[in-house]
Amino acid sequence: MRKGFLVVLAILLTLSGCEGKNNAGDNKISDAETIEYATSLSEEGASSEHVSSSEDSSLSATEASTDASSMSNTTPTTNAELYELFMKKWKEGMVMSLYPYASDTLKAILGPDEFQYMFCNTFYSITGVFEEVQKEETIVSGNTEIHKGTLIFVDDMEEMDFELSLSNVQITGFYCDLRFKEARLGTTRENPSIVSNYFLLESGDYQLNAAYVQAPEREDAPIVVFLPGSGPADFNETIGILPTFQDLAMGLAKKGISSLRFEKRTYRYASEWKNTDGLEEEYFQELDAAIKWLEKWHPSNKIWLLGHSMGANIAAEYATRYPVQGMILWNGSARHLAEIAADQYGEQAPAVSELYHQMAENAKKVTKDSADGTNYFTCSDYYWASYNELDTIASIKKAKISTLILNSLLDRQLFEADRELWKEELGKEDFVTIRVFDDQSHFGYKIDAATSSYYQLTDFPEELVDEMVTFITK
Repeated sequence: MRKGFLVVLAILLTLSGCEGKNNAGDNKISDAETIEYATSLSEEGASSEHVSSSEDSSLSATEASTDASSMSNTTPTTNAELYELFMKKWKEGMVMSLYPYASDTLKAILGPDEFQYMFCNTFYSITGVFEEVQKEETIVSGNTEIHKGTLIFVDDMEEMDFELSLSNVQITGFYCDLRFKEARLGTTRENPSIVSNYFLLESGDYQLNAAYVQAPEREDAPIVVFLPGSGPADFNETIGILPTFQDLAMGLAKKGISSLRFEKRTYRYASEWKNTDGLEEEYFQELDAAIKWLEKWHPSNKIWLLGHSMGANIAAEYATRYPVQGMILWNGSARHLAEIAADQYGEQAPAVSELYHQMAENAKKVTKDSADGTNYFTCSDYYWASYNELDTIASIKKAKISTLILNSLLDRQLFEADRELWKEELGKEDFVTIRVFDDQSHFGYKIDAATSSYYQLTDFPEELVDEMVTFITK
């Protein structure tokens, strides 16, 4: 399983851990996938949207000429020479000068700033620059070379596998997978008072990248546990190059709220996912481990759950199992996931919409006793049998704790029916607050996923953070 922060190929729907691929956190970018780009939307893992504006897609002629001139003494003429130059610049944290060597396809989705950010900012903010490269190997196929290796960092607390694809002396593909080896403390350049504890969350036989962000000068701060949506996800729930949960965690910390986030098992250990696995293996076992970690290290802090997309369904169920203080259900739905999938697929292929909705009905009827391994929307019916035991509305009413439901009119992964169901079922409950924004994507950013790109750098909306903080602290 190749993992990391980025995916170019957009897909219709990525459901949970069923196939262990095509996830929002996969740092894998390539020409082949970009060429196959579809304009479809995703419940969770449609990990990019295409950008074709000249403003975002390339350097100006003057800038490109300047960059090319600055490298005139070391201009590579072979893929091998380009690789050597790239590794030199990468170690210096200055890959923007290599943007002219990006293929036209990559330039179509990455501007120079995004190109630099993809290779450096995502993990350098944690690790710093790497010290050396180990386990290097090269796979040659015609005019294409795939260079593999493992980055070793100065403090030896992390390591990162990578693959860099080069073709005809152009950069055409990239993926990386950062792994924590032991716990470390780190601060951000933007706000040194915010300390993040990066560590491995132990969950049975599994070790998962995790981060605890401490609100400055507030040992007793409320703690929010983040639950990502369907599909394999890294601990930042990265979409494109945007680190959703990291941005949210920093925003909350600045306003006095601590948080814990961790990657999903289906991201780190996708090859071990079994056809008969369900929500316990995908979510609840790791959530139990996260709560135990908090009980050990922060036993007196109040705990809140924040479920994003399908994570909202998980948060509602878990609130009936464990006495959390409250929960935030962000861009989720109480409708059955198979119904949402059918609507998404049907929207893209109206001629066969009826078939998708029939598939959804079949998925909704599966039980543990009837499951036999049949797949619906890429998921085994054993998984659907597990999912069918959820009743989000009933769980919210049973837990009866402070609940904030957040949606947006610009969320292209959900529908009006999803927003209306919240109002119909919970609008009169005094412990429930419902808020609908009008300008945020499924992942919170002010990007219209139908026309814009998760590969353009943008700030996480402060008003969304403020809404959460006000709810938690009121």
